[in-house]
Amino acid sequence: MNNESTDFTSLQSSFSEFYKFLRKPNQLRQENRSASAILKTMFYLIVIDAILMALIMPLIALYEVLGLENGDSHALEAMFEKGAFFVILLGAIFAPIVEEVFFRAILVFNKYIFNGILAILAIVSVAWAFTTLSIVVAGIIGAVLFIATIIYIIKDEHISKKVENYWQTSFPVIFYLSCLFFALVHLMNFEFEYSLFYLFPLLILPQFIMGMILGFTRIKLGLMYSIALHAIHNGVLLTIALMYK
Repeated sequence: MNNESTDFTSLQSSFSEFYKFLRKPNQLRQENRSASAILKTMFYLIVIDAILMALIMPLIALYEVLGLENGDSHALEAMFEKGAFFVILLGAIFAPIVEEVFFRAILVFNKYIFNGILAILAIVSVAWAFTTLSIVVAGIIGAVLFIATIIYIIKDEHISKKVENYWQTSFPVIFYLSCLFFALVHLMNFEFEYSLFYLFPLLILPQFIMGMILGFTRIKLGLMYSIALHAIHNGVLLTIALMYK
């Protein structure tokens, strides 16, 4: 009985800590935690995730009523056609790693991670330009990015320091923007009329909430644990979906 009471109190404490963090996101990481304490925190975060997802499950039914999600239009349908192994590999292993690195790694400023993301964005931008725009316009964009890269390399330390200072003072904005962009990316899971843009908040709410939970996990425990929580979240949902497929 005492153990149950203690666990419930700890769960309440975790909810309270999560709520306080959301009110004013910060980069204060909990250091020197034992393995058992980390595992217990992960368990409570999984429970919090499950509770919050259960509370917004009625939204899924609403999607179907509004015709925003059905067996023929949801992007997951294409995954299911390739078999359970592919679904789990892509959805519960590959996607969590890529999405956490892209959306959560940046929450704690690191010059090398920041430079890596800038390089990826530059490469993607140039690739998009040369495959979509005229050769002249694409060449101009490539030249501008090349000059910007040279300037950045020369002024690397100065720019990095300024960005790091901005990261710390503007962290709440950066945190919620990362949650928003994470949620917006998942709009690709749906096929719908863009005239229904006013329904976007409903569509992205589950992913936005998940982004907040994963962001909190990344800050408090580390990137490896946000990847693990993301993988567990996706794995459970995909397993349930496969069982009823």
